[in-house]
Order: sequence, then structure tokens, then C-alpha cells
Amino acid sequence: MIGAINSVRNFLKNSLKSDGLQERNNQFITMDGMESYCIINQWLFKGAKFSAKTKEDGTIIYLQDGCILYQDINNTLQNTRNLEQVKHLRWHGSYVYQRKVGKWYASWKGQILKVGGFYNDEGLKTGEWIEFFENFWDKSQVTYVGEYKKGIKQGKWSTYQFAQKQKQLTFIGEGYFDQFGIKQGFWFDLDRNFYDGRQLIYRGEYQYGLKQGRWDIYFQSFFDNRFKIIGGGKYDRNGNKNGKWVEEGENFWNGFQILEKGEYRNGIKIGLWESFQKGYQDDKYKLFGLGCYDKLSRKNGKWIEYHEKFSRYTFTLNYSFVLLSMLNNLHWKLPRGFKNWNMGNYKL
Repeated sequence: MIGAINSVRNFLKNSLKSDGLQERNNQFITMDGMESYCIINQWLFKGAKFSAKTKEDGTIIYLQDGCILYQDINNTLQNTRNLEQVKHLRWHGSYVYQRKVGKWYASWKGQILKVGGFYNDEGLKTGEWIEFFENFWDKSQVTYVGEYKKGIKQGKWSTYQFAQKQKQLTFIGEGYFDQFGIKQGFWFDLDRNFYDGRQLIYRGEYQYGLKQGRWDIYFQSFFDNRFKIIGGGKYDRNGNKNGKWVEEGENFWNGFQILEKGEYRNGIKIGLWESFQKGYQDDKYKLFGLGCYDKLSRKNGKWIEYHEKFSRYTFTLNYSFVLLSMLNNLHWKLPRGFKNWNMGNYKL
């Protein structure tokens, strides 16, 4: 057991050292990206490190673990940080005087997809387009359909997903852009990390591109055939979260559903925040963590929370130190609901 504890401690120590956003390394810039990986037959889409640099001719070289993933001539991938797209997405079309013109289409793993549209003589998107969701990959086959006028999105744009379970294209939602390409009215927005294990949607109203009033959070699990409300809250006139909110945790996914409950003031978390968790086979969420933010939204005092690197293991933090709960040497008074708190095969 001591060996296992030391291994976990070393993993946490090394992980916490790599939280910086960027660092220079032989002309390459180390960046935070996203990629897929599999744990116990479950595919997840999580953070990953990679490097990139731009050559004098504009070619972008993507590098990971010393291997070149792709050399993107003319930046067709538009500086994506989605490593699945770097590996598998390719755009096809023509240039005239270094401008994209005519029809452009995409392929994924060598297979041509019904994605793309037309550029006008000025190199601007025009007419109907089918575009990829920002974090499109195998488990998140989502596209947007709508119209461009001189490179600006206009009118109704619809969102579709190829449902893995039903093996068919399904409609998710829609919204409207005004003549300036600004979101107006009611919209269905996807979570930036939307995929079949984390199907989160936000629904609410935009006014001149700012979220306003009540927004609800919807989730569809593996075992549901529809989206259900799991949380939400309100935005103020400036588009900032305000008041009581219930929202998903950063590592929320089907097998480890985390909800966080607390208060926002002018867009920052303050006061007591509680964390609730349930597995995909559980009926109800159960309290499993909590702590307080000060007036500057800094974590303060004793906290009980899960570590970002783990999905099914919870760690106790005093925020200036990372202390393994399995050592069982923290004499804290646990909140109600923690009497039978379990962690793996060890009971605290």
C-alpha cells in the first residue's frame, strides 16, 4: 500500500508542476490542448500538452512527445488546440493569390464528409455552410448548418449530432445571428467539451451577444433518450453570472457526474460552494465536497474536493498542500453525509 501511495504522490507532484499555460522550448511553444484517451473501455476527452511553431512561410508544425503530428500549410486548421483534429482533419480546396476560393470540403481519417461550403472571390465564406463543432472528434460528431454573407454568419444556424447509439443524425437546437453576426434571442449552446460521454447543453437568451437572464443546463446520459435539466442560474445585464447557481464540475462526464452549488457575484464565485456526485447507475446526487471562496474568489481554509487528474478518487486539500485522504491522518470534522465516505477499497 505504501508503494501505491508514493506512486500517486509522485504523480500529483509532477502534474501540479505542469499547470503553466505556456513555456518556450527551442522555438516551439508548449500549449494546452485536448485529446481523447480510453480508460476501462470508456473514451474521455481531456487536456493534453503539445508544441507548435510557425515557420516563415506560414506553415504551422504540430509536435507531441517529439513526433511531428502535422505540418499545416496556410493554417487550414485555424490554430486548433484539438489534437484529434490535428491528426485526422484535412481541408481540400483551391487558392488564388493566397486566398481560398470556390468550393472547400473536409475529410476525416481520409473519408470525405458532407462539411464545407464556398468562398467568394475575396476569400470570404458565402452562402450555406456546414461547419464542424469546435471540438469535433469521433465521439463528438457535431456540425452547424447556416448561412454566411460576406464572411459573416446570418440568420438561423442549426446544430446537429450524429448519435452514436442510434446511428443517425439528430437535431439538437438552433439560434439566430443578426446582420452583424452577433447572437440574438434564445439559443442552444453546446459545452466546449461536448461529446457522447458529456452531452451538456446550455439554453437561454442572448442580447447583443451577451447572455441575459435565466440559463438552464441540460444533460443526456447514456441511458436517457432525452436531455434533462440538471442546473442553471442567472446572468446580469453585463453577461456575468450572478446569484445562486448549480453547474457542472470541470471533470463532469457520464460515469462521474459532478455538480457544484453556490453563489456568484459579478461573475466570480464567493462564499460556500458544495459539490455533489453521482454515478451513471445512481438515482440521486450525494454531497461529497465543500469549501469557501473569499471576496476575491480565492479558495480559503479547509476544502474537501476531488483532484482534477482523477475521476473516481477524492482527495482532501488545504489548498496550500495536496494531502492524500487515504493516509487518514487529517482530523477534520466531516460534513453531514460523509459518515460512510469511501475511496476505492479504503474507508475513511
